Amino acid sequence: MSTELEASLKRKGWDEEDIAGALQGLKRGEELKSKWAKLFDKVIYWGGLLFTIVVSMAVGVAIVPFLLIMEGTWLFAFISIIAVSFGGMLGYLLNSIEKIQQQKAIYASLFVPFLALMNIYIITRLSNLLALSMGRPPHNPFLIAAMYVWMFCLPYFGHKLFKRTLTKQATTA
Repeated sequence: MSTELEASLKRKGWDEEDIAGALQGLKRGEELKSKWAKLFDKVIYWGGLLFTIVVSMAVGVAIVPFLLIMEGTWLFAFISIIAVSFGGMLGYLLNSIEKIQQQKAIYASLFVPFLALMNIYIITRLSNLLALSMGRPPHNPFLIAAMYVWMFCLPYFGHKLFKRTLTKQATTA
């Protein structure tokens, strides 16, 4: 966090002494946080993670009708749009958590995509049973789940790559 903040302040024209003072003030503020504020930070983190898990499950259930009626390119386009939208929401949530807690939301950034992979895989398998009973062709659950997770992770990791590039540019300038 401090290197990103430091790079941002350098881009804005701050001198080294002012940057060091600001970073020291932030560190001191973190040390002086009350136990309730620290508890609230944890509640925000875990509450956001729980919210994301619940929404992930709901998205999985909501796509069942589309798995039954769509095929090929249309299905992949629809799944991609849903995954990027939900992944963008998750990315925003994780980035906000990282700003509040000033640490990486590593558990959520690994756990939620894995959970989404398993969720979409299971939902696709179950919808295939329904599709077969309706005389519709089944979908490849591995392909659907892998494509969903790839598109799901794209906004978060794209944002991280963009921020890293900006940080490197600011430190070399």
